[in-house]
Amino acid sequence: MQLKSGESFKGGLAAILAFFIWGLIPIYWKLLDQVSHYELLMHRIVWSFVFLILMLKTRGRLGIFLQTYRNKAMVRIHAIGGILLALNWFAFIYAVTHGQILQASLAYFIVPLVNSAVGFLVLKEPMSKLRMVAVMLATLGVLNEIFKVTEVPWMALTMAASFGAYTLIKKKTSLGTMTGLAVENTIIFPLSAMGLLVMSFMGEGAMLTDPLPLRGLIILTGLVTSIPLLLFSYGAARIQLNTLGFIQFIGPMMKFFIAVWMFHEPISGGKIVTFGFIWAGIACYIWDSLRGTRIKDVSPDL
Repeated sequence: MQLKSGESFKGGLAAILAFFIWGLIPIYWKLLDQVSHYELLMHRIVWSFVFLILMLKTRGRLGIFLQTYRNKAMVRIHAIGGILLALNWFAFIYAVTHGQILQASLAYFIVPLVNSAVGFLVLKEPMSKLRMVAVMLATLGVLNEIFKVTEVPWMALTMAASFGAYTLIKKKTSLGTMTGLAVENTIIFPLSAMGLLVMSFMGEGAMLTDPLPLRGLIILTGLVTSIPLLLFSYGAARIQLNTLGFIQFIGPMMKFFIAVWMFHEPISGGKIVTFGFIWAGIACYIWDSLRGTRIKDVSPDL
């Protein structure tokens, strides 16, 4: 369905803010690197769920949220989305807390190009020759990482694939932004809550043993996680994947500079070549966008 220009503008603004927050978020997770990545993932899921339920209650939409479960097809779609979110969150937390923010940067440089390929192959969005070249250059960058750096960038590939698939799901659902995200968190909430309860009964876990300020940061993971996701979901439904891909370059560039200059992660010559291929692909992508390529909007209304 064709969206009004005002809706597209608001969607673009929301997406820009989401990726700016995601660009800064490694700093936040670094503050929590003394907590195990498994426990951080469980806390992230649980507190995100709590925050979203409170938001739905405040906005009087809890009834709509509960009615969603009558639509089994919709629940199945968002169940997949919830699993993809959990996988993406785990890979990102692991990368940041293990000094591999460059992998996170690499992942989210790849994601926009993955979105373009998905838009072309699945949603049948037209893709220009320059964007095809961009996707091929990104592929060469990943292959260089595997064969020249002799390192399979598992975390980067996991983040890129899971987030690319999640973006596609957000294009396929007609469920509202906040309600959809709440359903996704509901799917992955029970196991996470159970895991934290077991840790508590065993006298373990950051909420029992760590200082009060750290516990506060853990609780705030729900807010830090949900706000950019809500902004992203709102934007993804109102702008096409190719435009979304252009905006997504904000986040990985910020992560790259944070990794190299703030946390001093080593970057070898091989990795520079990897990023060089991907940046060349991005240059093609941006140039094609600046040429004024117009692509039909297939976004659903939310």
